[in-house]
Order: sequence, then C-alpha cells, then structure tokens
Amino acid sequence: DKLLKYWDGDKERACITPVREYSKTERASWRDVISNSGKFVVTGSHDKLIRVWEKTDELLFLEEEQEKELEAIYEKGIADMLSRSDAPIGSGVADAEAEEANLIDVADHERGTFRAYYEERAASRNPESLPPCAARYSGHAGSKSGAYVFRKVEKVRSTGLFDALLVLPFGKVVSLLVYLNEWALREWNTVLVSRIMFFLLKTHHHQIATNRTMRAVLIRLRTRLRGAIRRQKEEIGYNIAGQFIKRNHEAKTAADIYAKVQEDEAKVWEKIVGLEKK
Repeated sequence: DKLLKYWDGDKERACITPVREYSKTERASWRDVISNSGKFVVTGSHDKLIRVWEKTDELLFLEEEQEKELEAIYEKGIADMLSRSDAPIGSGVADAEAEEANLIDVADHERGTFRAYYEERAASRNPESLPPCAARYSGHAGSKSGAYVFRKVEKVRSTGLFDALLVLPFGKVVSLLVYLNEWALREWNTVLVSRIMFFLLKTHHHQIATNRTMRAVLIRLRTRLRGAIRRQKEEIGYNIAGQFIKRNHEAKTAADIYAKVQEDEAKVWEKIVGLEKK
C-alpha cells in the first residue's frame, strides 16, 4: 500500500503510520532494514530510490491517531461523494463501520419494494393475489423497513454507533433522518433517537443547513420529538407526584397508628394504677 508502518508486538496489530504526508512512495517498497539501535529505517522501493526514515522524539498517542484516521476517512468519503456521483457508497470504510450504511440500503430497497407492491395491488383486478416474496427478504418478511433498521441500530453499542455515524456518507444520513422521523412518531426509544439526531446535526450541520429538502423532515422530526419528550415528562411527573402522595399517606397512616397505640397504652396504665389503689 506504499505506506511505512510499525506494529505493536504485544497486541499484534498495526499501530499508526509514522509519517503521514511523506510515507507514500512513488512505487511499492521492496525492502526495508531497521538499524541496530532502532533509530531509523532504510527502505528501497521500485522507483530505484533509497529512503531513510528517522525516529523523532515526538510523543504519539494511539487514540488520537485513530481519531485522526477516522476523520480522514470521513473527509475522503465526503469529497468522493461531492466529486463523483457514481462513487460506491461506503468505499474505504471498515466492515463494522459500514454495516449501518448497508442496513439502510437494504431498508430503502425494501421500502421501495413494499411501495411498488401496494401500487401493483391497487391497480390489479384481484387484490387478494399476493406476489411471491423475494428470497432476500424472507428472513424478515412481515416486518417494516423502519422497524428492521431500528432493531439493528438499537443493538449497536454507543461507542461503535458514534464511530459508524461519523463515517456515514451524507446520502445515507438523509435516509437515516427519515427513519428517525418514523421512530419519533412511534416513540421508539426517544433517548436513542435524540442522541443520533443531535450527533448527525453536529457532524453534518453545513450540509443539512444548505439542503432545502431536509427542512420539512427536520421540522416534523422536531415537532414529534418535542411531543414525545413532553409526554414522557408529564408521565414521569405524574409518577413522581403519585409516589409523593403515597409516601405522605403512608407516613400519615403510620403516625395515626402510633398515636392510637400511645393512647391505648396510656389507658392501660391508668387501669393498672386504679387497680393498685384499690
């Protein structure tokens, strides 16, 4: 891949590329030799050049370098999408991070299949005759595309979800916002829907702000999310008020019982004193 990398021997994985801007050679590298002190590396490439790579004293942090690589992948995907309309979606993205984009593709195709089916059924003379189910969707036949995507997204961990959303192409972000609108209408995991929406707005703010077609979708999504959050707030407030009334009732009942026991005890002592006087 024309890159000079070093490996972590403990975890047996590639760490980072030491020199990002200058590590790409004109031709593939044929040979590399490490010095005895480990201070520099000499490479010989197909372009008949010998290069010396020296180790610097700059501190490198693996997590920061991985974040930079993710940002570079994301920016490269945006640039490819803007320059080439026929570029493959999700190119250069790892399988785990591209899984969500593939799920949205499947769900979009299924939604189009259902739309075509309902149009054909309405135009047909015999509405009861059902077309044969495609083998690709037989595993989740009978489930809507929005519910299918929601089940898959809900199973993703929070850390992996944000990494996948970070490298998601903007074309798939538009489709995901449509599904978020449907989930907000059905009030499915409002917390998850809100987190995904805020992350997408923060990441793709400029693209979404300049897209006129997204305005109506965002307005409906905002209205439905506010309604769902308001209903949950009222429900939580009603439950808290009910618990408060219940605690007050229990405390008052316990106080009445304790006072009655004290009165009964006082009467018993009065009777005992009266018997002793007699």
